[in-house]
Parts: sequence; structure tokens; C-alpha cells
Amino acid sequence: MMSASGIKPFLCETIDKSLMRSEWEKWYRSFVLYLESEEIIDAVKKKNKLLHLGGPQLQEVIFNIPGALVSCVTTGDDIVSEDVFKVLVKKLNEYFSPKRNSTFERHLFRTLKPDDGENFNKFLLRLRNQAAKCSFGETKQEICEINIKDKVIDAWASRDLKKRLLEKEHSLEEVLEMCQVHEQIASQTDSMAIIPSSSGINSIHPAHKRNGPNEDRECQRCGRMGHLSNSVYCAAKNSKCNSCGRLGHFAKKCKTKSDKRKNTFDDGFVHKKTRFGPSNIRFVEKGKSSDNQDEHYCFQVAEDFVESSSANIMCFIGNCKLLMLIDSGSRFNLIGEEDWEKLRQTSALINVRTESENRFRAYAAKEMLEVRTVFEAPISVDCRNESMASFYVIKNGKQSLLGRDTALKLKVLKLGVDINHLEDNRVFPKIKGIRVQLTIDKAFKQVQQPLRRIPSALEEKVENKLKDALEKEIIGLSTVQVHGSLL
Repeated sequence: MMSASGIKPFLCETIDKSLMRSEWEKWYRSFVLYLESEEIIDAVKKKNKLLHLGGPQLQEVIFNIPGALVSCVTTGDDIVSEDVFKVLVKKLNEYFSPKRNSTFERHLFRTLKPDDGENFNKFLLRLRNQAAKCSFGETKQEICEINIKDKVIDAWASRDLKKRLLEKEHSLEEVLEMCQVHEQIASQTDSMAIIPSSSGINSIHPAHKRNGPNEDRECQRCGRMGHLSNSVYCAAKNSKCNSCGRLGHFAKKCKTKSDKRKNTFDDGFVHKKTRFGPSNIRFVEKGKSSDNQDEHYCFQVAEDFVESSSANIMCFIGNCKLLMLIDSGSRFNLIGEEDWEKLRQTSALINVRTESENRFRAYAAKEMLEVRTVFEAPISVDCRNESMASFYVIKNGKQSLLGRDTALKLKVLKLGVDINHLEDNRVFPKIKGIRVQLTIDKAFKQVQQPLRRIPSALEEKVENKLKDALEKEIIGLSTVQVHGSLL
């Protein structure tokens, strides 16, 4: 209910705490305007008016603030009753308006954005209101130091350090010193971390141990790291090559000459001739495995694939640049380990989840690919047509693949019979009132070529071209008359 003065009671119990300060400042501003319009000067009357117009909720707050209600203020031997109202307002300001942190207020100012449907003037008022709460500095040096301090707190400081830096106002020197100490303590803590012992009742023993010196060496049978070709744990030791049909290696490590490769395997089935080198053909087949998980075939990229191929495209995944290969035969996006580490190091905007409902198999391979993790992230090309997509990180993956569905959404892949159709109805530009003069070098003797007959097979095509150029006014009628027999 609104009083006769036009001021609503201050309902402090129903106002959100984050808005309490601003709402109190608005209400008190209206109250001051009311006092000035009524020409109320006496401090006691001001205090009584505030208690009366503030309403029951504000009265409850005032009567419970120690020292808010005093009959008079003494200063030495003098009694000053005019300061009673100022004391009450000071206590209410301290209660409703805690001390601002200018760093946080500047952070709010920088993050302000227009609301949906908000016009420019209203947004400008919000900007001015927030700017009044910020301390941007007076001198050029002070402004520079304040901006450096804010950037350090926003971009570099961790969550725990931010809490300490925002407890009170700090100078630039204090912020830099606290950041350096925090970094040094974190480094010392990591170096002092106790590595848990490998022995114990809860320790997990691997099924096999890799040879230490061979961890960085590649197997010549299967192409994997961590063991040599004579290791008993090599997966390709008893596997048949899909290229030559011999036992003991995978197709990607096959060194058998082409003239000695077999087209007929031991199973009696006649296989087609193996295709060597990178192929532009994609093949996808979907099936169900024994454990009810989706199993998919994906294109296996050769290690010597040419990066300048037209199928490669630069994508932005979570604001991180990655070179991906468009795979029109698979609808899933696959990420190699090197690209995955790049995303992690650059702190890309991704949402990670560990479990995967899909399983993948490289084309013409028997073993399943191991999915390390799955994540969702925004992807775009040239920062346009951004779309959310899921990505599967493949262990030991060399090349990242952009699936068919995502490529269609990003408009970097077209499928169908009309992809080569081009229709241009634009009018050919004309320049009028300008004479063009051909520059001829008179130092050379001019030679006039005789008129040669157009081949019969091309007469119709030349005639259509001349008609099209004449209709668009690219050439004049005099030019066409030279080929009089054609038109």
C-alpha cells in the first residue's frame, strides 16, 4: 500500500540479498526528495518520517540495530540533536550497503549485456548506473595499474586465490606478490607430493610388463608403441595381413612387394586387389556386438596422408584450431590423441564424459578401436555456422575425422545429384561513357591472321555463346556479324 506521500514502504524482507543495496539506495533517494519537497529540516522529524514511511519491516530492522535510535548525539560538553537523523541513515547504509569491492564491480561492468528486447536507452542507463560503482582511476598510471590488476585476477588467479584477492581492496603490488607466492607454493607442494608405493594389498598388477627401453619404439609388425616385433605380446604375431595374406603383421606394416602379394587367401575366398595409398572412398557399416553396444566401421587414415588434400579443413573446436579430414562415410567425429592433448593444453570449451555407447572398427580391420573418452563441444568453420557435436577420442589415433552429419550442418559437405549444378542470374556489370583504348607496341610488326573456319562440332556451342553474350550486351552486333553464318 502506498502512503499519502507517494512512497511505498521498504519491504526489506521480500527483497533478494543481491538487490538489497540498489533497492535501498532507490528508496532512500525517493525519501530525500520527499523531505525536500515538504521542506522538512528538523532532524527528529526526519527520523520519525523515515520510521513512519519505511513500514513495519524497516522498523523491525531499525529497532534491532544497536545505536540506530538515539535521542541526541553529544560532542564534548555540547548536545547536538540535529545529528540524530544522520546517525540513523549511517547505520542503515552500513546494514543495507556493505562496502563495495571495486574489482568485482568492474568485473560486473565488463560482463554487462543487453537483455532480450531491451532498448538502447535502458541499456545505457544500466551501464551508467554500474559505472558509477566502479573506480576506474584518475591518472593514466592508476588506470593502467587497475586494468592490469583486474586482468590478473580474472584470467590467471585460481578459484581459491580469487576468494583471497576479493576479500578486500588490494594494490597492484600486493596482487602480484600474492600471485607469485601462490605459484611458488603450488610448485613446492607438487614436488613434495608423496608417490604411493606400488606394493600393498590393494595394488593392481598389470597383465604384462613392457620393456623400459622400448617404450618409445614402434613395433614393425603392428605399428604400436611399447614393444618390439619379437615380443610375445604383439597383437599381430598370429594375425593375417589383409594385403598379402601372410601371417605375422598387419596391413599397414606390410612390406611385401606388389607382384608377390596373393589375391587368394587360405580360406578359398577370392579377394579383390588391395588398394594402396590414401583412398577417397568412405565405407560405413553398422551392426550390433555381443554386449548390445553399437559397433561402427570408420575410415582408417594412412600415416602418410597429404595434409594439403582438399578433404582437410580447419575447424574451431571449443575455440581451438584443429585440422580435420572430412569423412562422408561416417556420421561420427573422431579425434586423434595428439589433437586431444592440444585441446586439453589450450583449455578448450568442452564438456567431457568418459563412457561411450558406440564402438568403432577401422575399415578392413579385425580389432576394435579403443575409445579413451567422449566429449561435447561447439564446432565451427571460420567462426560461422557454429553447432554442438559429440567427439570420440581414439587411442593411438593419428588423424581427426569430421563426420558426415556435422559436415552437413557446417555446410562444408554437399551430397546429392545437384551438387555440381550452378545457376547464376546476376546481370553482367556495364560501364557506360568510357572509351577503352588498346595499347599496341608499334615496335613489333603487326600480322593479320586469316579468318579460319570453326570446326563443325563446335559451331552450335559457339553460336550459343555468342547469343548469350549478345543478350547480356557483352558484345555488340557488329562483332556477331563477323560470324554471319552462325546467327
